[in-house]
Amino acid sequence: MKIKSSNLLLSIYWVLTFAFSYYIFSYYTLGDQRFYIPFYNDCLSQSNLNVQFICYKETVGAQEPFFFFTAKFFSFFSSKVFFSSFLNSCLIAVIFKLASKNISNNISLNIFMLLIVFNYYILALFFSVERLKLGLLLLLTGFLFKSSKKYILFFLALLSHLQIMAMIICYLMYLTLNSNKAFWKKLLMLSLASGVFIVVFLGMKEQFLFKFNAYYEGTQENDLGLIGVIKTSLYLAIAVLSIKNFQPLIVGFPLIVMSYFLGSDRVAIMAFIIGISYVVFYRKKADLLIYIVLFYSSYKSVGFIQNIFLYGEGWH
Repeated sequence: MKIKSSNLLLSIYWVLTFAFSYYIFSYYTLGDQRFYIPFYNDCLSQSNLNVQFICYKETVGAQEPFFFFTAKFFSFFSSKVFFSSFLNSCLIAVIFKLASKNISNNISLNIFMLLIVFNYYILALFFSVERLKLGLLLLLTGFLFKSSKKYILFFLALLSHLQIMAMIICYLMYLTLNSNKAFWKKLLMLSLASGVFIVVFLGMKEQFLFKFNAYYEGTQENDLGLIGVIKTSLYLAIAVLSIKNFQPLIVGFPLIVMSYFLGSDRVAIMAFIIGISYVVFYRKKADLLIYIVLFYSSYKSVGFIQNIFLYGEGWH
């Protein structure tokens, strides 16, 4: 039976990512993993579901239900390292599927994917921000569908990490700017989305306020204020230069606002994804500017990996 080259490549990247992640996770024990490891190993083995969820809230400082239930499902048959490595591989597989739809040249596609796998921001997703990783995995998977199924995945992404709300708002702004639908239909879509956001916010208001205060009262290293805005805007501005259109800055404006109050550490990951996606989607390739960004951020990943071996976390 003949195997399509694209499926073979996808399998190679899946296995490569899984093996790499499985190895690195044996060293990554600090940072955010100080909370996720005891959650997975201890909380999920408690007597009943209610006690487990309370432990989840107290240990991770979160209450997004879909991440909890996903981790709970995997805890029946796998270790924490397997669970996180599996999510990493799935994330790369989805990125490959999306990239291969737009980058037709195999050499360019492979260079792009290798720079993505070992990219600083992707490594941060791999090994630190577990809930955001699951949220982005579901969100990006949604873009593989043209039907309304994508919105189910968007909703599950939102229930995996609250910050995905900003990405969904960016997408809705994109649709509003590029859709030929009647104004009232656009208004109805935005109204429905706003209603969903309000319900989710009210359901997890306690966590939202806790996280906001935690990030806002952080140290200068969190890149709050103007520094955060500049760092987040950089990837959107590069996309503007590449496609010669100001739309990435307009669509990414919610992330710029977020970075002022919450810092650029996690928000820059989302801005990076939006900036890269705009260029690849519009130009059907990764151009010189994007390759410069990818090479630089892959170079930054060397220090990130060194920190994992030396200190047990990437951000040190």
